[in-house]
Amino acid sequence: MKKAIIIGATSGIGQEVAKCLLLDGWQIGVAGRRQSALENLQRAAPDQIQIQTLDVTQEDAGEKLNMLIDKVGGMDLFLLSSGIGFQNTNLNMEVELNTAYTNVEGFIRMVDTAFIYFRKSGGGHLAVISSIAGTKGLGSAAKRSCRRCGTTITSARTAPWTPTSRCCAATWASAGATSPRSGASATSSTPMRHDKTEERS
Repeated sequence: MKKAIIIGATSGIGQEVAKCLLLDGWQIGVAGRRQSALENLQRAAPDQIQIQTLDVTQEDAGEKLNMLIDKVGGMDLFLLSSGIGFQNTNLNMEVELNTAYTNVEGFIRMVDTAFIYFRKSGGGHLAVISSIAGTKGLGSAAKRSCRRCGTTITSARTAPWTPTSRCCAATWASAGATSPRSGASATSSTPMRHDKTEERS
């Protein structure tokens, strides 16, 4: 039986992916910050779902991810669907740093832990939800574009350079870098308006 781990499964895309996998008969481990939301999800299919409270910004998040993998009995698919985004035209430092703790530090912590597991176990599928913000400027949330660019670069560095990952080349260029695997570069100057506050957990 296939096994998946989803970080940020208590709402939004992560929750909907969890529901789809359950319908296909997967065993899944779901993690998020809200214990009550995790328990509500588990009640829908208690024989298929294991839960673990986890905050990607905390140093013990990697340890808790490994605990969840053990509960499920392994991992064939890892999905990271945990992120936040806010308008911050005044560049409030606390907002900027808190967003970076989740979208960059938390991202790296979770992706590295999952990648290390797959490397030891012989393989698996690692998927993350990022944003077009990594290649486009978002005006009132401009710093979010920088953070999304950074997470795309992290994904490119931990994954094999395959045809499906060539889209990362544009992000390398927007970060002022050239992909060491392809030598590709690209630029974009198209502005993008962003007026919504977004959060996944």
